[in-house]
Amino acid sequence: MKAWALVLTATVLWVVEFATAADVCVVCPENAPPTVKLAAREVQRYAYLRTGQRLTITTTRATTDRGIVFKVDPTLGREAHRLHTTGHVLTITGGSDLAVLYGAYAFAEKLGVRFYLHGDVVPDGQVPFAIPDLDETRAPAFETRGLLPFHDFPEGPDLWSADDYKAVLAQMVKLRMNFLGLHTYTECGWGSEPTTWLGLPQDVKANGDPLYSYAAHYFSTARDASGHQPRRVEDMIFGGSILLESDPWGPPAMAGLMPQGKTLEEKNRVFVRAGQMLRDVFSYAHRFGVRTCVGTEVPLTDPERLMPHDWRRGRPRDREDFHPDRWPSAGTRAPLSGRHRRQRRALGQRAEAVRVCGRTGSAAATDSWRRQSDPLRALDQVL
Repeated sequence: MKAWALVLTATVLWVVEFATAADVCVVCPENAPPTVKLAAREVQRYAYLRTGQRLTITTTRATTDRGIVFKVDPTLGREAHRLHTTGHVLTITGGSDLAVLYGAYAFAEKLGVRFYLHGDVVPDGQVPFAIPDLDETRAPAFETRGLLPFHDFPEGPDLWSADDYKAVLAQMVKLRMNFLGLHTYTECGWGSEPTTWLGLPQDVKANGDPLYSYAAHYFSTARDASGHQPRRVEDMIFGGSILLESDPWGPPAMAGLMPQGKTLEEKNRVFVRAGQMLRDVFSYAHRFGVRTCVGTEVPLTDPERLMPHDWRRGRPRDREDFHPDRWPSAGTRAPLSGRHRRQRRALGQRAEAVRVCGRTGSAAATDSWRRQSDPLRALDQVL
């Protein structure tokens, strides 16, 4: 069944021929890369949402001369895509597998779908399916396009699970974003966040898990920070006690450890959980060309965290006895020898000099101080 119509939108006049799903197929070769196969499924999905017609995905061109096909052309540029109609065949071309997926989402936008971080917006009502007459090439105006969410607030990623991160990442790809950076407070008045761990090489196992960790936490209903006071879930109004499944309530990384770990094993576990979650999330992001970055604020304001255990907890009598479980808990300090006091004072003075240089914007002076007194290098020399 065919019907012709003029379709006037805000930006373009289409001369289209309506068709039924039986007339049109989406061609995706069996050996196509996973990202191109996803592009085919996304075209099928959004076409169905807008028209109610389910296009057939085939591995070869059918006898019909109507369809949507995909092509990779590196000469376009890695993130550029082209939508081009020849007769009744729409070709979605990308400079890479990822750009083909970008083109698929651009086609969905031609159908009236809009993408936002919180989800998709699909117009009410359905329209007849049509192969639009298109000839356009698009490339990003900026090489890096993305997000830099701040932790430490319940409105940010502090409460996210791996699935929450992936939901946001999926929308970022639809918006043609390619960067996710996580701001981290490693040192602040209410504590530290486990997105970034500070310590020394000997405090880390071969698999990357920490041997020694300080107390760190993400937001939870038990935490007193960021303008939020601790509260019991059962006392919440407007259905909070029904919505939240535990008391206290927080992200999966903090389950059973809220507001923060108390023992050394619990403190280590918070960082291990956070690392496992971010490994899963970042691996997912990289599949779709989204680069990831974890950063913190500099200069550091608590240099004792970067000091070996014998400085922050008292010097052990011999190296073999050097283990955090055998030494006083955080907050208690054995007396330091005069030599160690002088070394710590010198390290603090050098770190302060670096901070001053950074504030004054003296790059040359800062580099000079870093060459002379890199705190980690100084500690390595002592060790």
